[in-house]
Amino acid sequence: AAITLPDDCPAGMVDAPLLPDASNILNMPSILTYDTSTSPADAATYYQEKIPALGWTLLGEPAISETTALLEYQQGSQNLTIIISGDAGVTTITILLQKAQE
Repeated sequence: AAITLPDDCPAGMVDAPLLPDASNILNMPSILTYDTSTSPADAATYYQEKIPALGWTLLGEPAISETTALLEYQQGSQNLTIIISGDAGVTTITILLQKAQE
């Protein structure tokens, strides 16, 4: 018997490393979000080192400022988008896993 997933089926659980002080972790199909006290720039550096080591390829140039960062990666038929935003000493990391656009 063959199992065919619907086109709008989520890509699956996000399997990505977390910063050591991660808190308020929420991991659902296609999205992982958490808070950290790490600065947005340091969090971006962390993911720029860790994600390619897991076999992901960077798409384009990362957009990094003092308060935000956007990193996009691709592996096979999946895209991984990392959105980092900081405010008042709390940095929120949101990682989205999606099927790559054809």
